[in-house]
Amino acid sequence: MDKGTEMFDLRADPEEKKDIYAEGAAPDLERILAEANAAREVALGNDVAASQLSDDARDRLKALGYLQ
Repeated sequence: MDKGTEMFDLRADPEEKKDIYAEGAAPDLERILAEANAAREVALGNDVAASQLSDDARDRLKALGYLQ
């Protein structure tokens, strides 16, 4: 992610004063977002996105019937 990325825990910090992304609280954020986007594309019928999924995400989507 770019250097302008920020992330806040809105329940604990509703005034957005503590950037938890800058503190390293979300090291897997890019991977999680990429998999969520790929899963969404798979659910919409885009088979190319399936190649971007981790084995675990692919297995979960197969169990739900989205992949064969």
